[in-house]
Amino acid sequence: MKKIIILCLAALGFTYSQNVKIIAHRGASSLAPENTASAWKKAIEIGADYFELDVQMSADDSLMIMHDGKVDRTTNGKGRLNSFTYEQLRALDAGSKFDARFAGEKIPTLSEAMQTAKFSSNNIGVVVEIKDANRAIVKKTIEMIKKWDMQKRVIVSDFNFAQMAEARKTDTSLSVQLFGGIKEADIDSIAAINGKWVGSSGSFNKNIIGYAHSKNISFNCWTINKAEDMKMLIDLGVDAITTNYPQLLKNVLGKK
Repeated sequence: MKKIIILCLAALGFTYSQNVKIIAHRGASSLAPENTASAWKKAIEIGADYFELDVQMSADDSLMIMHDGKVDRTTNGKGRLNSFTYEQLRALDAGSKFDARFAGEKIPTLSEAMQTAKFSSNNIGVVVEIKDANRAIVKKTIEMIKKWDMQKRVIVSDFNFAQMAEARKTDTSLSVQLFGGIKEADIDSIAAINGKWVGSSGSFNKNIIGYAHSKNISFNCWTINKAEDMKMLIDLGVDAITTNYPQLLKNVLGKK
């Protein structure tokens, strides 16, 4: 009997771990330049559940994908992204600094991200993090998501609760995620607007994860790049892990 119970628990644990979502951070950014079409395609090839990206607005209000406020780190340009027009940003090389094999990689748009996910072989989802305080960006981002009819496959995310509340008010069909240190009050706030997710880089314990689950809120941990950390979080009961190494997380989860 004891052996049967142990085997059943092991089976339940395995089944539960299979439900942990794989979120490829800035795409599969260990294999291709972050926040580029190549990184998204790698995430799709691996079989990630989502690829994550960062959206900002250019000088002419285009929705461009980049993490940093400046283009310096990842491209051959210099200056703030919002000081460039769409055409100027598209002329930059966003691949060579990662590897010469990616020379000529373009800074992509949110529209391109939606298109890539929409027609992906595995129906991948997208975690869209808003990285811009421009008052127009929430509305424009949601309009783009709706243009591609991707509301059910996108999680709109931000460290700014007011922007997440605005997103939910604009379209109640959207899932939203609050990033941050994540305390019980944060979970209460996101639950109050019928949000679905919280995401944290540091609040990893059973109590806070359990509290989120008690409010029907899913818990995402980022950015987790070591197998032992992934296993620990799976044991704690997290719902998603955001990683630069989605291929590693897939192996840890035993997914084919």
